[in-house]
Amino acid sequence: MSLADKIIAFIGLLGLIVFNSVILIWVAEPDLIILVSIALLLAAYDFWRTVFSKPREED
Repeated sequence: MSLADKIIAFIGLLGLIVFNSVILIWVAEPDLIILVSIALLLAAYDFWRTVFSKPREED
């Protein structure tokens, strides 16, 4: 994964966080906050594993 791919992935994650934050500010329901928080944690975990994992060697 090149540096440009990592930067684009980070910008995408930030965009997701900003979009969901706007939703949470306007619709402050506890169930929605929990659901969006779980979704953002899963997205952050996927970002972390994708960007910072070592490339696998092909046989």
